[in-house]
Amino acid sequence: MSHPAPRKHARVHIGHHVRAPADYAHDSIAAVLREAPEPVRFACVRLIRHDGPVVAQAKLDLAGRAVQASATAATPCDAVDLLAERLRHRLAS
Repeated sequence: MSHPAPRKHARVHIGHHVRAPADYAHDSIAAVLREAPEPVRFACVRLIRHDGPVVAQAKLDLAGRAVQASATAATPCDAVDLLAERLRHRLAS
């Protein structure tokens, strides 16, 4: 069943040391959330980089159930893509 992605409850945070388009992260994760088996009440995505690769993290409230995932990659877009794939897998199980 497809559910609308939460517009006002989906947040994307981009760290100071990451150059990434927030729209890409939002749109990629929103596409996954539309496939969620239950309504998503809240979603927060963070992209951070310290001295190495980019870390993408997501925290969701899936109808009262907490779902978290993270991914690490060399570029922000790659990290978001890996995160989206991991979320898709978690939501399917």
